[in-house]
Amino acid sequence: MTESVSEIYKRYSRNGGLLEKFQQEYKVYNGILQSDYNASAHAYVSAAIALHHGEFLASLFGEGRELRTFLFDKNSSLEDGRRDIFNNRVGIEIAKFAIANKLTEEDLGPLVADALTRGLLVVNEFKDKRVNIPGKNLFIAGVIYDGPSGKLSTSLEGKYGFAPGTIKRGTAAGEGVREYFPQFPDNPPMPIPRPTTIPDGKSTNEDIKEGRTESPRLTKVTRAQFIDRNALVGPDTDLLPDGVRRKLEAQSWLVEPVSAGSIGTAKSGDETVIAQNDMADGTNNEQELVAVPVPRPRPQLTPVKQGVLKGMPDDERLVLTAEFMALTGRKETDAAEAAMIERMEVQRKMAQDLADLKAGKLSTVWKETGYPKPVRDVLGEEAFQSFVDDRLEVASIAHASSGLHLLQDADLASIADGTSPVTPADKNAAALITPKVQAAVAKSARTVLDLRQRTPAEAVLLSGQLGKRKAQFDASFDSGAAVDGDEMAAFLFYLETAQHEIGTADANIEPIPQSWAKQVAARFATPLAGGAAAPNRRSREAEIKQHYTELQQSFGPRTDDVIAYSLGRFGGNQATPSGDNRAG
Repeated sequence: MTESVSEIYKRYSRNGGLLEKFQQEYKVYNGILQSDYNASAHAYVSAAIALHHGEFLASLFGEGRELRTFLFDKNSSLEDGRRDIFNNRVGIEIAKFAIANKLTEEDLGPLVADALTRGLLVVNEFKDKRVNIPGKNLFIAGVIYDGPSGKLSTSLEGKYGFAPGTIKRGTAAGEGVREYFPQFPDNPPMPIPRPTTIPDGKSTNEDIKEGRTESPRLTKVTRAQFIDRNALVGPDTDLLPDGVRRKLEAQSWLVEPVSAGSIGTAKSGDETVIAQNDMADGTNNEQELVAVPVPRPRPQLTPVKQGVLKGMPDDERLVLTAEFMALTGRKETDAAEAAMIERMEVQRKMAQDLADLKAGKLSTVWKETGYPKPVRDVLGEEAFQSFVDDRLEVASIAHASSGLHLLQDADLASIADGTSPVTPADKNAAALITPKVQAAVAKSARTVLDLRQRTPAEAVLLSGQLGKRKAQFDASFDSGAAVDGDEMAAFLFYLETAQHEIGTADANIEPIPQSWAKQVAARFATPLAGGAAAPNRRSREAEIKQHYTELQQSFGPRTDDVIAYSLGRFGGNQATPSGDNRAG
């Protein structure tokens, strides 16, 4: 069962969780007048939720939390809320990018750290023009995320065996440039508190909570005390395996501090604002001018001639008026928010309902099977009628597309080019085969044809039964559980036979899925000789024997065929680092 949203949030935020590990790995601590950790935490958690549950639930969870905080936390501010919502949305875009490029949850951390380094996250809510627009307190600019940096893209391509250029290089740059303390503490706590003022002297929320009224003055020092991780040099690096060197190169965009003593050798260039408790100029006893109070406006009250308010002084009536205004506003807002949540919940159910139909299942969201009455009650008659049309359209596409993977190439080609008409579910549904439905089915046919040409094993895994069997083996590989040899032998037989049935030539038959073959090839193509600087023949031979024995436990008499195919297909690419145990 998939983790719930709350379970994902707890897994990331608990002590020793993924957020804390992220902070330690990338040295993300609050910078001066900004919060690098807060920005990356919002993006990271939102990305994880969106990866598992989609954009809608991630937005609902993240922005709902901000709304609740603003409404019920008297120390909250619009600035904080706008910053957090913006960073949540960046995280969602990162998740969408990861899904589109077949990346995993473990890749979200590097993507978020990369986005933070490139300024794509808002770290200073008081200065960043994307969330702080004069006169537009509720305005948040559109989020732009177009992919990771070139170094990270190259690293991910090497990790998964993708061809160079497969993962798009991001070119966008933002305003949220990371800032650093001169030196990180030993075994630092999580996180370091933010400074207590913003440049114009206003107190932050932390000041309000702690009752602070004064803060350090600000000055500037150069940024020469920071060095790139790729500054590590030495002859031993030449002896490292290619996979290890690629990982070191991929980390070169990270920065880490050197000792504070290097400040004296700083060069001109980028500057970082740091706080100092000393007063560089002036004194502590300077007096500010006292402003003359200006009368504030009051509403005009209508005289009360009877009842409990008769004769009450106007200023006392104004006290009651203030309470009435505040209470009325709160009630009206509560009602509007409740209506908004109800609308969003119905829209969520509509999306899930269509997804169920697309997958060929009965609806899992409505009390009355197939009758989404809440759509009419909440969204109105027009929305309901439109939804009825959407369901019929999705169902027609699902019916016509469900068996495409079982057809021969010639039949698929005729559907793909439109020469073969799409067959309706029955004669009464012929009117539902609109040009849009025909185009969708034709697109699905072209997708199946393309998949057969590129990887016929994956094409036959479109079958629900075969796909389910592969998923079970993947789960066993991931957990390190033993694989039943007879079940594996049967699966490999079905996989090969199914490829023959769809007309795959003998020379193109894939004995195992390509995802497994990449992992097998990586075991034999990337030597890691027990941590030695330079692998020798004896240690390498021992590694190969160990890999062979482990693979034999999964593939039995087909082991030789599996290894030969994997090395012949992917041996030159070194698709993934040695040590990943997905295939065996």
